[in-house]
Amino acid sequence: MNPKALIEGPPRREVPILLRQTSFKALEEPVMFAGEHRGTHSARFGEIEQRAWR
Repeated sequence: MNPKALIEGPPRREVPILLRQTSFKALEEPVMFAGEHRGTHSARFGEIEQRAWR
């Protein structure tokens, strides 16, 4: 998985909040549309994590 160039999280404050984490780019997955048209879908990382819990 490719990480994003910048670390995401809450804006910096006088008293730091320690929730910053590496964010990942959306995964591109192949999709077959009606009529046999091919394409891709970019799922957010949270969507991928949720699939493991279903």
